[in-house]
Amino acid sequence: MSYALVEEAFENHQNKWPEAVFNEDSWFKYLQPLADDGDASYLSMLQGSKAEQRKWWLYNRFRYIDSKYNAGDALTDVITLRGYAKSDVVVTPYADVYATVKYGSYLVQARAERNQSYTLYCPLDEVNDTEIYIYSASQLASVGDLSGFKVGYANFSMATKLQELKIGDSSINYSNGNLTELYLGNNTLLRSIDVRNCTNLAMPVDISGCSNIEHVYFNGTAITGLSLPNGGILKTLQLPDTITNLTIRNQPSLTTFTIPTGSNITTLRLENVGNAVDSKSILSNLAANSRVRLIGFSWTFENYAAAAAMYDKLDTMRGLSENGGNMDNAQMMGTIHIPTLTGAQMASLNERYPDITVTFENLTSNLYYYNGTGDTLLYTETIVNGADGTYAGTPSKSQDAQYSYTFIGWATKANQWTANANAMLHVTADRNIYAAYSRTVRTYTVLWKNGNTTLETDTDVPYGTTPTYDGATPVSSEEDYEFSGWSPSVGPITGDTTYLAAYIDVSSDLVKYLKGTLTSYNSDTATTVGQYAFYNRTNLTNVRTSATTIGNNAFYNCSNLATVDFTTTDSITIVVGSLSNTYSILNYTIRSNSPNTYAINALSTPFIYGLGIVYVPDDLVSSYKEFSANDSFARFNKIHSIDEYPVTDFSTISDSWNDIIDSIENDTYLTKYSVGDTKKISVGNVELYMQLIAMNLDELSNGTGTAKTTWLCFNVEFTHRMSSNAGVYHWEQSEMRSWLISDILPAIPSEIRQAIKEVKKTYYNSSSSTTSTSNDKIWIPSMYEIHTSPNYVRANNGVRYTWFINNGFRMKYKGNTRINWHTRSYVTEGRVMGINMDGAPISSNNYATTEYGVVFGFCI
Repeated sequence: MSYALVEEAFENHQNKWPEAVFNEDSWFKYLQPLADDGDASYLSMLQGSKAEQRKWWLYNRFRYIDSKYNAGDALTDVITLRGYAKSDVVVTPYADVYATVKYGSYLVQARAERNQSYTLYCPLDEVNDTEIYIYSASQLASVGDLSGFKVGYANFSMATKLQELKIGDSSINYSNGNLTELYLGNNTLLRSIDVRNCTNLAMPVDISGCSNIEHVYFNGTAITGLSLPNGGILKTLQLPDTITNLTIRNQPSLTTFTIPTGSNITTLRLENVGNAVDSKSILSNLAANSRVRLIGFSWTFENYAAAAAMYDKLDTMRGLSENGGNMDNAQMMGTIHIPTLTGAQMASLNERYPDITVTFENLTSNLYYYNGTGDTLLYTETIVNGADGTYAGTPSKSQDAQYSYTFIGWATKANQWTANANAMLHVTADRNIYAAYSRTVRTYTVLWKNGNTTLETDTDVPYGTTPTYDGATPVSSEEDYEFSGWSPSVGPITGDTTYLAAYIDVSSDLVKYLKGTLTSYNSDTATTVGQYAFYNRTNLTNVRTSATTIGNNAFYNCSNLATVDFTTTDSITIVVGSLSNTYSILNYTIRSNSPNTYAINALSTPFIYGLGIVYVPDDLVSSYKEFSANDSFARFNKIHSIDEYPVTDFSTISDSWNDIIDSIENDTYLTKYSVGDTKKISVGNVELYMQLIAMNLDELSNGTGTAKTTWLCFNVEFTHRMSSNAGVYHWEQSEMRSWLISDILPAIPSEIRQAIKEVKKTYYNSSSSTTSTSNDKIWIPSMYEIHTSPNYVRANNGVRYTWFINNGFRMKYKGNTRINWHTRSYVTEGRVMGINMDGAPISSNNYATTEYGVVFGFCI
């Protein structure tokens, strides 16, 4: 028989009756007499199933009977001791039991009533490492003074009703060197524990389950740590200097705390423990790199220097998180008081440990008044004890072309257009404030004139807006001149502006040439007829020139061209495709035939060629842009004045790279730049041009969307092989990729390099016939990315850059020489796809070990 077995039998039996039966019984016997007759005499018997009462008396009856016969649960409900000196156990039961102690093999027992003390005498002549068992531990309120046993081992985890525990003694004559192990459990009624002068107890002791502990004495021991309850009514705590971990949390009733120095503490955690624990003194004794978390402390310092010295001490410490994890800095939240401070000192303390509240009696602070940009100090005001600032006068800001300004107050940051109402209030530390202004956009007057005649006047045109002319089209006073636009070009207004009507002579050969209506061309000064010079001039029938060289496809699609006469030479170089031959001729006449088909690359005669830009007389720039039949140059803004030639920077974007990056970050790039634009870049000591080939296309490696811009080399300045090892099968293991990362990327200017985004680049693995993905900041394109032919489906990796509409867009120059260049698309082991000097693919015989041009790209 046991309590658990009997209680289960009762439960199983009683569970056959549903709760509704007990409810009906309660109503009929006890509640209905009250409801019908007002008779409440039966209510005391309204006790339901009485299951809880049964559990109570069964439990206590079994405890009592088990203790009497020393059987059942009494044998496992035990306090275990090992004694080293003879003494007696004085037992005070929590409930009526038979108090039982087993000294070695001798059982001593006495019938004991609740709250009465009984001495169970030790029958042994000598006690030396003797096992002592005190049974029915959970029914005991006290086991008396056990210090006489000179206990070596003690386990009280089963004594859940124990209210006091004394193993050691405070007498200077007492010493117990035997105790090395002490264990407690959830002894929730325990009020006092005394282990004083047990000199060899060196283990960490856990009393965190003793939630109502009030007095704890461990001085004279060698414990290294003591786990206390988190929250409670602890009043006394005495510890030895061997403590390495002192953690006390939420014990506001603590009034007596002693520890000799605390010099061995490496972990200090004190949270809401009142003033009994001198945390400042303990902290001052800690070694550097100790872990510290102090919450709810209150310290006083004589002056700022003393407080700063303590902060310096804290700077050498590590911290603890709320869950006990390590942190880099001491975790401090409390209050310090310093009688006198300056604003700078206050700001310094607040900056170093912002969760420490600093109080004072006298505080002197400076309030610094600056102009709007913060580069001029207007006034310094001294403020005492957190008063508000005052400023006499009104700061002013001169108007600029775009805005006029009105002072509206003070702000805590420079260059603000709204004031901060609290900027001058409650100044408790040195503070900078800045004049804030509202802005009004200025307006201007725009005049539209034809010569000296004003055609239209627009007033109050806001800065930055583009005006429009609403009148009739201007007419020139000279014959054969047509209106071609306004000078200067119409654009955003930055001041009072006058636009003059501009005209072109529509009868000139050059304008006819640009319109494509020219029927003949005559030049006695030209030395070269450049490639594509007369591209698509279907009305052209005759060319007479002193040139000695004809570029390839100079007369492409000139279907009505009958003769080309060379007037001043007996030899001429004719460039057809990549073939160059010299002919001895005299007044040689060339008839047109079927030319090779190449994409537009550049124009020479009558223009000057340079990096894809056409140079024309300054007064004909706008005409060429408007009338050019070869619209590739006009469309990509590559028409420039011949006055700009020769030039060192062929960029079509005038913004700096910093401006470009800012435009990308603030999303104005979409309206400022176009696909096809170029910008010079320095890579180490080498200058080349990057071309904008795509927007919002390449996928970012971090999965947050697409890169806003994609840039690729316009010209070639570097050459490199894909790999020195012919056994390489794909891009990610290539020497080219490693070289780009180690040599080229670090040489890119830091402001650009820091803005480069890592994107996903897929590649074909020729050994496994699979497609994989690498994450790259710098890369070369795949064949799929730059070519539209379905023949390269095996190279189907990456995105499609639609800029590359034909072979001409894939042609690359190194200086003035066209060059072959690699893609990252492997065909098979040791072979990759590439682009030849004509812009056409190389796939079958392009060896990875061959050094070709490097056309690298990146995304911003």
